Amino acid sequence: LKAASWCGLCCLCHREQNQYYPNKQSLFLAVVSSHLDRCAKKVRSACECSLGKSSSEMARQVVSAYLRSKIESVSESRALYAIPLEEQKDLVTIQAVKSVLPAVESMLTSCSDRVYINSNEVAFFVITALIGPVQAFITAGKPLVEWNVLENNLYQLIFGYLSQAGSPLVAGK
Repeated sequence: LKAASWCGLCCLCHREQNQYYPNKQSLFLAVVSSHLDRCAKKVRSACECSLGKSSSEMARQVVSAYLRSKIESVSESRALYAIPLEEQKDLVTIQAVKSVLPAVESMLTSCSDRVYINSNEVAFFVITALIGPVQAFITAGKPLVEWNVLENNLYQLIFGYLSQAGSPLVAGK
């Protein structure tokens, strides 16, 4: 189904038409899971492309991939955030975060200019730091022209964090 169809499906969640859609909660969770899987795939791909790069390039690639995954289906994202199944969506989100963590951690351990002692913790923060601001932008209905500002701010956030969380890589060690 396309994003417009998802919007229609999400509206059903607010109606009392269970006789027509008895398993709509399962349907909604499957849609959320599919959406998050597509986002996670793009982030994992960016991590693979960033292996051995600088922390700056890693931050830029991960931020860009996550935002592109949301922008390409912004109406779908907006509709999915409107589904009132918070606890279940949180579980699906946690699964998606866990699916991306190994790729981000692997990317960080290959960093050309920094060493991350607690790469798993750093990877977790990088991923979760992207989720809240992007969700806020989507649910607020921000126009796409403002996404460049968001991308720049998220890059600064993630790169700043990566700069502080890791130690400079000393040549020859």
